[in-house]
Amino acid sequence: MSAHKRFTRICVSCGVEMPNSGSSKKYCTECAKERHRKNRREYMRNIRNSGEYISPANEVKRSRSNSMKRINDIARNTVNYGEYQAKRMED
Repeated sequence: MSAHKRFTRICVSCGVEMPNSGSSKKYCTECAKERHRKNRREYMRNIRNSGEYISPANEVKRSRSNSMKRINDIARNTVNYGEYQAKRMED
């Protein structure tokens, strides 16, 4: 088995020299982190703008809102829970 080949590479973004790096490495550690953050921000922005993304916080708010609607409906109708469930099952 052959040993891994190591190269001295130059970062595409900032130009810093990276000794003993692999053949496919293009960015230094700092630039790679920043590039990853930038790509992730753009990816999430696209998902949010597409309308398909529902954040976990909004999902919790939505479920709480539905629960509160049910509780308020019970309080307004002043029926016991069994009657409420029977009425709800009819609808």
